[in-house]
Amino acid sequence: VWSVAFHPNGKYLATASRDATARIWDAATGRELWVLPHRTVLFAVAFSPDGRQLAAGGLDGTSTIWDVAATLDGHATNPRELFKLSRHNGLIVRLAYSPDGTRLATASFDSTTKIWDTTTGQELFTLFGHTANVIGVAFSPGWEEARLATIGFGEVQPVADNDTPEGRARNRRTEVILVRPAPAKPGAAGFEPTAMY
Repeated sequence: VWSVAFHPNGKYLATASRDATARIWDAATGRELWVLPHRTVLFAVAFSPDGRQLAAGGLDGTSTIWDVAATLDGHATNPRELFKLSRHNGLIVRLAYSPDGTRLATASFDSTTKIWDTTTGQELFTLFGHTANVIGVAFSPGWEEARLATIGFGEVQPVADNDTPEGRARNRRTEVILVRPAPAKPGAAGFEPTAMY
């Protein structure tokens, strides 16, 4: 298992696994409830803030969004696949829903973060700026304007000698990019960088 997430109501857990499945579990009993197949190893899993969707991302650069609301309410036998999001060229290691649940951010080893519309499955835009693998992504909670932070590895070429503690410390570089929604333009949706660390 590579990733785990609680459902917002705390009654369920979801896992992303090496066996190419996402699974939903009863958090009180540990009983497996549903197995959701994917094409390859899954590294990331997340429930939407309202608990109606489950997203998982994997080795093949694809994320899947399932409708889990009817299943968890007892009105359907299995979660229904809503969208296959497949525009990354590297594995997906992290997922994050926006606070209102209308956007999903996917962080990939292709050095990008993509933002998706969770109601249509369409890619809205791609965030560039990292020089290597993007390994984390998070939306800010409780802000009037949602902000997004991404973290990735810095350049892979050493800048110092690895034979000393000081040199190794200089070579351990990460990049953090903080972005906010871009000013509204007709037909455009995006974020603009506000800080890079």
